[in-house]
Parts: sequence; C-alpha cells; structure tokens
Amino acid sequence: MIFYPVIFIAISLSSNAQTVISACVNITAPGNYVLNNDISSNGTCIRIQSSDVTFDCQGKTIIYGISQQGSGIFSPGQVGIGFNNTNIKNCIINFGGSQYSTDYSVFLMVNPNLIFENNTLSRGIIVQNSQNILIKNNLIRGIYPLLAAISPSGNTNSIITGNIVNSTNSSGFSDQSNTNSSISNNVISVSNSGPISYVLKGLGISYSSNIRAINNTVSMSGNLGPGSIAVSLYNNFNTTLKSNNIFTSGPAYSSGISIIDIGSLIENNVISTNGSGISAVAWVSNNTIRNNFITTSGPDSYGISAFSSNSTISNNVI
Repeated sequence: MIFYPVIFIAISLSSNAQTVISACVNITAPGNYVLNNDISSNGTCIRIQSSDVTFDCQGKTIIYGISQQGSGIFSPGQVGIGFNNTNIKNCIINFGGSQYSTDYSVFLMVNPNLIFENNTLSRGIIVQNSQNILIKNNLIRGIYPLLAAISPSGNTNSIITGNIVNSTNSSGFSDQSNTNSSISNNVISVSNSGPISYVLKGLGISYSSNIRAINNTVSMSGNLGPGSIAVSLYNNFNTTLKSNNIFTSGPAYSSGISIIDIGSLIENNVISTNGSGISAVAWVSNNTIRNNFITTSGPDSYGISAFSSNSTISNNVI
C-alpha cells in the first residue's frame, strides 16, 4: 500500500447540513459530518475543534500514525474551552505505525455530553475532564503495556456499557479520578502473550467516588506478572462491584479482586482464579463483602483475605 502526504482541510461551515469528508480534516464548525471513503494520515487524521459535531464514519476506516505521533481522532479541548455535544460513531480506527507507539486511537479532552458508539479501535480511547459521557457498544483493543484500552480520567457522570475490550500485553480498563460513573455489561479480556510478564489489570478503578461496576465479565490469561489483578479497587469511596463474572487463568499470583477502598460494596460476584479470590488490606474500612461465589485453585491461594476495620463479610461461598 502506498501512502501519499496528507493535506489537512479546515472545514468551517455555518449551516448544519450534512458534510461529506473524503480526507483527513480539521473540523472547526458545528455540523453533521460523514466519511465517504477510507482515509489515512502520517500523524493525526481527524481533529474536532468545535462544539455540536456529529462525525459518522459509516463503517469506513481511518489509519493514523503511519510515520508520526498522533491519533485517529483528536479533540483538544481545554478546561473552560471544551467542545460540547460531540457524537462519534461507526468508525474503524487502526494504527499504522510502530508497534510500540503510545498513541491512542481516540484522544478526547474536555468534551461534555459526549456520545461514542459502535466504533472499532486498534489502540484504545482516552477521555479526560468531561461530563455526561456515553461510551457504548464499541470493540476496543489495547496492545501497549503502559496503556489501558479504555482510560477515562477526571470525568463526571459517565456511562460505559456494552463494550468488548480485547487487550494483549496491556490492561483492559483504567478508571481514574472519576465521579458518578456506571460501568456495566462490558466484556473485558486481558492476555499476556509475550516473554515478559507484565503486571496487568482487567478493570482498575482508582481515586474515584460513586462508581458502579455491574454485570461485567472480566477475564485474564497468559504470562501475567506478579501483582496482576482482574479487578483492582484502589483509594476509592463508595464503589459498588456487583454481579460481575471474574476469571483468571494465569499464574497463581494473579488475583480476582483487590480492595484498598472505603465504603465499598462487593456483592453477588462469581470469581474463579488460580490465585486468591478477594483481598482487602489493612488500611481499608467500612466495606461490605457478601454473597460472592469464589473458586480458587492455586496451591497457596485463599478465598477471602481481609484486614480491615468496620467491614462486614457475610454469606460468601468459597
């Protein structure tokens, strides 16, 4: 395949009529934009720099980062100057450059009222400092050890549902410093296929409050490094982890759930692991762990290990 130099086109239209896009562009005005054909870029391809933008790829493919750093879609909002009401849908976004680049397929900053739906990404998505987010029914891959396939941070009122996450040599989902998020009905698969034993997480939630993770399936396999955890709760307040299916089939030191939280509810989860089922360390408090079904098979594994104060542990089957 031959890639020709990319010429960016700045689109600034005053009407909301449908606009056909056939090359990488900077979108600088509100409107409904549709992608007419596959497009490619040496670096970043689509820049969204306006509020009230709907971008529909119609199943077409964006290839980015062929020879430079960049993202398939990038929206560089700033605090106080965000881009509201962005809708991105039906895109296939593939990385075209070095295997070990850290560039995400989609990088969105300060995008209140975001809808991101029915997309396929080869390098994950990061959303920062936004409110009222819907990330729904996407197929998202991750392949870089230091990055997660889905990485929301600093957001409020997020719904992340119905996504399929396949991460190889990288974590699946990293939720950091978010408030009032719902993470539900996602299928998250993490594997380590290389000779290096990376420390990975299936679903990681940290420094957040009022997070509800319900009805997700999280599985981990392969050559996982010591400290790999299917579900990690770290320094959160009022987390609900309920009715999830959690599996690990790597080495015996990979665990099901690790809790370093205050005021969390861990309920009705099914956990099957070669390592330990649930671990709650000494400085956590006021957690409830109940009605979980735990199967462990490692030689030194345990069902529940809890060193916490004012916590309730009841009706678990081990």
